[in-house]
Amino acid sequence: MRKILLACGLAVILFAACSKDNKTHCWEFITVVETIYVGMEEEMPPIKAGSSTQQCDLTEAQAENVVKSGTSETSMQVGLMTIVTRTSVTKRKL
Repeated sequence: MRKILLACGLAVILFAACSKDNKTHCWEFITVVETIYVGMEEEMPPIKAGSSTQQCDLTEAQAENVVKSGTSETSMQVGLMTIVTRTSVTKRKL
């Protein structure tokens, strides 16, 4: 009897967790790209640019995948100068 109750309880918890994850929402994704120049004789401030987009019918997990896939950092050596580009994505539920 205990095993049956435990199995039922686990099934209810899993069902609740799955149904919560499948709920879709509208999201705003804010993307910021920052470019930093390192090693220049004259110091140059970072250059930032940003944009935002909206997307509906995404679950929390799908929205988190958008954030992860859009966030990156790259660097490139040009002579004595290094150019670093950072792209970050954040999400906001609408």
